[in-house]
Amino acid sequence: MNKPFISIIVPVYNAEKHLRRCIDSILEQSFRDFEVILVDDGSADGSPSILDEYRDSDERVKVIHKENEGVSKARNTALDIAVGKWIQFADADDWLSNNAMASFVDTADKHDCEMVVADFYRVVNERFSKKGSIKKDGLLSKLEYADEMMDNPADFYYGVLWNKFYRKDIIDEYHLRMNDDVSWCEDFLFNLEYIYHIDSIYILKTPVYYYFKNRDSIVNNLSIGKVINSKINIYNYYQLFLSSVFDKEEYNQMIFRISRFLIDSADDSRVTPLEAKLGEEKISISSEYTEDENLFSDLYLERKYLEHVLKETAVRYDLKEDELMVLYIIDKYDGEITLKEISDISGTSQLIIYGQIQSLLSDEYLSIVSTDVYRILDKGEDVLSLLNDNLKKAEDNLYEGISEEERDIFKKLYKKILRNIIMKTGR
Repeated sequence: MNKPFISIIVPVYNAEKHLRRCIDSILEQSFRDFEVILVDDGSADGSPSILDEYRDSDERVKVIHKENEGVSKARNTALDIAVGKWIQFADADDWLSNNAMASFVDTADKHDCEMVVADFYRVVNERFSKKGSIKKDGLLSKLEYADEMMDNPADFYYGVLWNKFYRKDIIDEYHLRMNDDVSWCEDFLFNLEYIYHIDSIYILKTPVYYYFKNRDSIVNNLSIGKVINSKINIYNYYQLFLSSVFDKEEYNQMIFRISRFLIDSADDSRVTPLEAKLGEEKISISSEYTEDENLFSDLYLERKYLEHVLKETAVRYDLKEDELMVLYIIDKYDGEITLKEISDISGTSQLIIYGQIQSLLSDEYLSIVSTDVYRILDKGEDVLSLLNDNLKKAEDNLYEGISEEERDIFKKLYKKILRNIIMKTGR
């Protein structure tokens, strides 16, 4: 029997409330060549029977029942039997986006890297926000990644396991395992040890994971004393890791940045009541969409292509995509537009639009002439010029191989389709 391409490991402890959501999100992945190893760490609720039910109904599911020894030993137990080429992790309270595995596999294959690190969604109740620490997609060396990490070492983005893709042969070659003597931030220690042995890391800005904040999490129940002791121990290893990556002179110049690890608290970021609701996620374009032969007939895909162009331009100027969209709308109306009109066009609340405009004013992309009248400043003109160039290139790519006459016909039909949508939905 062929070995699965991915082994995904899920430790489970008294997780019956959210367990099915997690397992279903794995089994319903668009990429199918995987095994899922579910480790019951001595659960006292209904979790064990749920796990057995999935094992009996899907041959890709492996279940291990063991006494309660903690999440690190649970993961290590799974690593001992995993046979996939790549290792992925998930927590039982969370869930994966439908294309999480496909995104990881496609990225690792295209860029021949030894690790993939992706953005994720932070979820509180029905609200979510996209989280990431490194701003651009791209291949980084170990040194470049370490330099980025020093700006925010306590960020969950660097510390956790579930937004990363690991090569099993590297884990096996260097006998890497979770340190079960550490009761806090043990994931970060594993990541440092893994990165120490590799050279290339690809940063993927596509969110692949939904991290659900659970008040009953073991992390929330640790004593302050245990956290402090663990943090000091991990800081010592963090220093050793960085001193091995940078030369002595560089390392000495970075002492203050390195010390931030002790100062910063673990940061999983907040989700405010103004954030988007689940189901309103913006999905990044990937090769499987852009290669679709029926691209023109799918309005959804075209909208995603536009979002991709906005993102590409916003990154260049360190702008948020939504702020760039507001600037773009104001420009299209020659600066004369109300807050409500911007809200209606963008589909975003007036309160959020107001905040975005204040940010654009503060960063000197925009100025206010009078009530509901704006002036695009030189800095704003520059970013809009780049956006329009990128939109033109995107349109040329979309219409490649189509005559001008066919293009005009499509645009007229497209406008009619949009009118129908507006008339039918009232949006």
